[in-house]
Amino acid sequence: MLPGQKRNPTLDIMRGIALVIMSMDHLPHCSLAFLFNGFGPVGFFSANSIFFFVSGIVSGLVYGSARMTEGTAGLLGRVFRRVRTIYLVQIGLFVLIGVAGFSSPAFQEHYAQFYRDPGESTLLALVFLYRFQFLDILPLYVFLLLIAPLAIFAYQSGKTWMVLAPSALLWGLSQFGIPPLPASQDGPLFFLNPFSFQAVFLAGLYFGCQRRSSGQQENPLQCSRALLAMSVAVAAGLFVLRQIFALQPQLLSPLLSHAQALLSLGTQGPLRLINFAAWAYLVWRFHGRAPQWVYTNKLSRWLAFLGQHSLQVFAWSVVTSMGFHIFLPVHVPKLGGMAETLFTLVTLAAPAWIHMQYQRSRRQVVGPVFTAEFLQLRTNSVNAR
Repeated sequence: MLPGQKRNPTLDIMRGIALVIMSMDHLPHCSLAFLFNGFGPVGFFSANSIFFFVSGIVSGLVYGSARMTEGTAGLLGRVFRRVRTIYLVQIGLFVLIGVAGFSSPAFQEHYAQFYRDPGESTLLALVFLYRFQFLDILPLYVFLLLIAPLAIFAYQSGKTWMVLAPSALLWGLSQFGIPPLPASQDGPLFFLNPFSFQAVFLAGLYFGCQRRSSGQQENPLQCSRALLAMSVAVAAGLFVLRQIFALQPQLLSPLLSHAQALLSLGTQGPLRLINFAAWAYLVWRFHGRAPQWVYTNKLSRWLAFLGQHSLQVFAWSVVTSMGFHIFLPVHVPKLGGMAETLFTLVTLAAPAWIHMQYQRSRRQVVGPVFTAEFLQLRTNSVNAR
């Protein structure tokens, strides 16, 4: 966030929830797998939807404010610095997983192109033309950040339609596989379709850029009883169906097999998107009325802490999940799956804590240096006069 801005605890908690769900969903032997099954634990939408929507909101808040306070150069500088950080994390994860994979013949067989020619594959990975599993999210986020400045210019210039109309069109075309996605010899480069997920991110970016000031009247959408009733009906109905599927999958499997396109995770199918929109509206409408304990209890503070360090937590979740894929056999006892899940949950806060300590030490070192330089410049200026 920019200096002087306070973090929004709701956004941090939502991003923390998304990180926890994605971490569990990526595990090869997760003991809670029946709650996910590609749909998510609370309905027929995924944690990726939460993550990219909230990331869009946060990007709108941070970079939209940066453009107003620091100008276009400040906005672009902030975006490119973030892109650089994400790129370095992506390449670091790729190298780490590639080296670890040499210890697993099964992993090498799955990524035959890389282990047949690791040099060429690494060069392709440097330009996002090769990847391992779970390493499509960060390149997608880089792509979204690079188009964010153009979207922010349009939003703040009153030309929202120039962004949201093409975004909706791209999402619609992606439902039919248009345009086609690139692939390597080891499989598609993107499991999550960039042309679908851009709609979720850009919608969040819009809300972040158009946040309501404290003196503005209440948004009429937030008072709509019809919209509230529709959201409750959609969210509750699909939530119940999701729990039935989790406990008795055979009851709904025939129905869901006919609705695969509508519930597609990779392309953010229409029912998945509508379900997410219903939940997002309910959170938006009621989060300001939540009692204080909702934000101050230990679970919420833990989730918010994860959300404040999302890149570090996500990177660690990829390391742990791919480590289990590489070093553990395909089938493990139920107790082993429980230990795998518990280890992942317990250690998620470790990278967040390390990053927090790094930030504190950097402020303690950099802060006095800048202060000393500023005082020296001011003294020189006074003496020159």
